[in-house]
Amino acid sequence: MSFCKFSSQTIINNKTEIDNIFINDYLPYATDNAVKVYLYGLYKCYNSSSYDNNIESFSKILQLTEEEIMNCFKYWESEGLIQILNTIPVEIKYLPLKNIINNTKKFKLSKYGDFSAKAQEIIEGRMISPNEYNEYFDTIETFHIEPEAFLMIMKYCVNTKGVNIGYPYIVTVAKNWAYDNVRTVAEVEERLISYEKISEDLKLIMKALAIKKIPTIEQKEMFIKWTKELDFKTNVILNIIKINKKPSYNLNFEQLDSLILKYYEMKLFTINDIEEYEKNKINLYNLAKKVTKELGLYYESLDSIVEKYITKWINMGFEENAIIKIAQYCFLNSIRKFEGMNSIVQKFYKLGLLTLISLEKYINQILEEEEKLKDILSIIDSNKVITSFDREFYKNWKYNWNMSNDLIKYAASLSVDKIQPVKYMNGILAKWHEQGIINIDQASNVLKNNNNIKEEDDNKKQYISRTYTKENLNALFDSLEEVEI
Repeated sequence: MSFCKFSSQTIINNKTEIDNIFINDYLPYATDNAVKVYLYGLYKCYNSSSYDNNIESFSKILQLTEEEIMNCFKYWESEGLIQILNTIPVEIKYLPLKNIINNTKKFKLSKYGDFSAKAQEIIEGRMISPNEYNEYFDTIETFHIEPEAFLMIMKYCVNTKGVNIGYPYIVTVAKNWAYDNVRTVAEVEERLISYEKISEDLKLIMKALAIKKIPTIEQKEMFIKWTKELDFKTNVILNIIKINKKPSYNLNFEQLDSLILKYYEMKLFTINDIEEYEKNKINLYNLAKKVTKELGLYYESLDSIVEKYITKWINMGFEENAIIKIAQYCFLNSIRKFEGMNSIVQKFYKLGLLTLISLEKYINQILEEEEKLKDILSIIDSNKVITSFDREFYKNWKYNWNMSNDLIKYAASLSVDKIQPVKYMNGILAKWHEQGIINIDQASNVLKNNNNIKEEDDNKKQYISRTYTKENLNALFDSLEEVEI
């Protein structure tokens, strides 16, 4: 028995760390039972002295037979993640996953004899070294690629790059395809067919870019991304090249990729949309300069501002003058970053205020309300600074309780010299709202009646106080003492 140990509750509330290597490189290819056994075993590693840390308990908890559990552990041993130290009783040793990457696995040559011969036939220009073969075997087993599928990938890479191709390139392509779930012969054939289908369109792109070489695998993958994932048509891509191509230099694939991603982020998918954007780009940059100036900012490059904000606002339907007006409004309200201005733009958009006329009308209405509130609060304190709480109170009085400005002013006059006068005002107006009072005459009559009642109450209090003062009571008791009973 351990001298010191955690309580069972502490162990349950603790954490079991799972290395991302396991999640990325092993979990997707293992069976459900194998994953269950590995993770539960890992959990028990943190509590190795527990009475239920044995194969019998594993079987009961996981609802698997002991044979099934041992088969799972044998699988993980073949993957290099654990060691089976003993079978009677069963003893398992979990290995650090980071060390596994640096260890060179040993593969049975008999298993890969046929593969090795075919691989050497594909790469004719040089001898394949043992280390290179080992990299191929490791990639096949780690990523669960069929050997024949790997040979097809190898052959395609050689046809594309030549027989002097380095093995890291082949391994990288195989891994990338495996990440795309291309691991079997059928899946590789499907990928190659997709390459054939795009070959003619890709030739047009290569010609437009003035690239005379055969398209690389990376370029083909890029083209598939543009057309399949981002949904750009070939004629649109050709038009993008035409618009952005300069006499002084030709675009390359990477620059074209950046342009297409930019248009995608700005939701510009058609030739007309892109041409309109490029034609108006000068106007957009000029607008960006004006907005930046209104906010009191300076940017060396306005590219990100145009792409992230200006274009987006224009596409939402805002007039240029309206955007400048919003920038001025933001500056006056101490909002001096584009992120903050974007929030205000979104609010105006929800209100449907997209033109300068509608914005000015709305802003003037706000300013007019502000002046009215300032006039009301000046009754309480001529130097009072209007706060957000004051504005909320005013909105409630005016729009929810339907109080007139005159009635609110009257309440203000009754709150002078009070502690927290605005809250005192709110209390008065709340009572009037409950009583259905909507004008000054009604409020004045109620106040007069209340004052009369208060005066009567005060008189009663004064009478009682005058009749039963301490001195009078003492005198009364003194006089009573003198009376003989």
